[in-house]
Amino acid sequence: MNSQLITFPDQIRSDHSILLINSLDREVENLVVYLKISPITFDIHFYHSYMNDHEHAWAHSVLKFAKIILVNKDYCNIMTEDMRETCESNSVTQYYGSGTNFAEPVDFFRNFVSEY
Repeated sequence: MNSQLITFPDQIRSDHSILLINSLDREVENLVVYLKISPITFDIHFYHSYMNDHEHAWAHSVLKFAKIILVNKDYCNIMTEDMRETCESNSVTQYYGSGTNFAEPVDFFRNFVSEY
């Protein structure tokens, strides 16, 4: 089975449900290329802080069951305060971008797969 890329209003709960926050277009493109060869199937929910209030509520719902929350550290400043605090206090939150171990999401996924 192939990985699934999920947007508002859909939600998929699985052992590999992930919420990806504030990713850039080129990061998503690179990730999609990698997911085609990934031995693990992921259900990746996409959220960006520029989305509307309904999508913001959707993201909070996904936060409750996501096994991993992957946040672009370079764009934390555009997140709402409650979303930022929720991510910071969640033990499954990982960051990518400047000053982290992962330059972009695909680096995180490659590392995750190699350790799985």
